[in-house]
Amino acid sequence: MEDFRLTVTGSSEEMCLLEEFCRNYGVATERGVVSAYEGVAVTLFAVYITAPIEIVSQCVVAYRSARKAPLKVTFFVPGKGTLLVEDFSLNGLAELLRATGQLHIENAWA
Repeated sequence: MEDFRLTVTGSSEEMCLLEEFCRNYGVATERGVVSAYEGVAVTLFAVYITAPIEIVSQCVVAYRSARKAPLKVTFFVPGKGTLLVEDFSLNGLAELLRATGQLHIENAWA
């Protein structure tokens, strides 16, 4: 199986929780930041998850299920903007990840 690299952005706290969860799940992670400029400079905390896409999908689904706080998971599509992830089935998420390679996770209570 070929490794896939997913970039997940979010608050520093959420990324710490995600990184710890992934490592306990047995999935390799790396910390970083993502910067963008769309009229204003934006820098977001990031966790890079590297594993076969099926394992990355399982890890993200398990993380979402394990969190006590409700999570808002989004992705960006050029020309369409930011969209909400609605299908958290393993196949649905794997298909989405293949298309985007990036997710943004927010605690919906925050």
